[in-house]
Amino acid sequence: MKWCPVFVATFADGETVHMTTHCEGELDWERGRSLAKHAWQTRDRRHRVEEFMANITDREPPEITSHHFEVDGQVIEEPKEATEPGVTA
Repeated sequence: MKWCPVFVATFADGETVHMTTHCEGELDWERGRSLAKHAWQTRDRRHRVEEFMANITDREPPEITSHHFEVDGQVIEEPKEATEPGVTA
């Protein structure tokens, strides 16, 4: 069975997302961050529409404060540097 890495991102507002991320060979950090930001926006939009019953435009997600890749709940790789693009921690 082919392994399927999961990108786990925690945002500054405390929201955490887990995104299965297809990677060709190497882990794709940029793709993981992009998918996580889209997931945050989808959750945010859904919550605000349900709460206010209004057509609401997307907000920019807060900064990602930490992230890593995991498989079956085990961390397989963390960013090499805390200053990697898109990370404030």
